[in-house]
Amino acid sequence: MGVILIARLKVQGGLITEAEQFVAHDPYGAAAYEKLGKPDPGWLTSVPMDQRETRAALDQAAYMYYEGLQLNDGKGIYAFTPDCQRIEDAVPTTNQPRPQNYGHSDLDISDFTTMNCTDQYKLGFLGFTTGCRHRRFLVTDVERGTVLASAYLDFDGTITEAHLTDGRVWKVPPYFMTPRTNQSNEAYRIEKGSIRLIEMTMYEIPFNMEPAF
Repeated sequence: MGVILIARLKVQGGLITEAEQFVAHDPYGAAAYEKLGKPDPGWLTSVPMDQRETRAALDQAAYMYYEGLQLNDGKGIYAFTPDCQRIEDAVPTTNQPRPQNYGHSDLDISDFTTMNCTDQYKLGFLGFTTGCRHRRFLVTDVERGTVLASAYLDFDGTITEAHLTDGRVWKVPPYFMTPRTNQSNEAYRIEKGSIRLIEMTMYEIPFNMEPAF
């Protein structure tokens, strides 16, 4: 049975001094990655020297993504490129030609996956996330403009409906009525301060759990 593995290694003097491993026991996501076959070329493309951003600027862009997620009321300033693409466990969740189920929801919000990254955040749909803590920037690659980040997303079960900015009222599904926490690992490709690629995987952990690191 396949799993999704994320590993971080810190190397000093040719020796591994830290090792951190995240395993998502998601055979469907693992199969979807196998079907993809290879990463989007954007992850491996170097940013021209005169367009590279500092490590601090790249980390800040990732931090603001989490900030917009935690305070998702549709009123924030969201830094995505017009062609930004996001995949979750290898499944595309933006700019899809046909509506599809998303986030344990019913079909009244299925158009969420047809939107681009900016419009999704402006909708305010993700406001049932009640916390985004322990934000960490595991790896930052200035040459490629990429960041691998980790955060703990809390859903305390107190939000029963989301009032979307387009006037709809979305009933939060039973899955999020029970307090739970998801450990999120997300990679970002950042160009000129805006996010162009997002690749995410999450795994459920006990509510309010503290990280090992």
